[in-house]
Amino acid sequence: GRLLAVLDVDSDRLAAFDETDQEHLEALCQTLGKQFA
Repeated sequence: GRLLAVLDVDSDRLAAFDETDQEHLEALCQTLGKQFA
């Protein structure tokens, strides 16, 4: 495959994101990847 996009998620707070956030973002990226495949 080829790279189509990069999702960059930032926060000004240290450790602002947890495992649940990671799971949801990974699911979102999988869904978007399927749409552009």
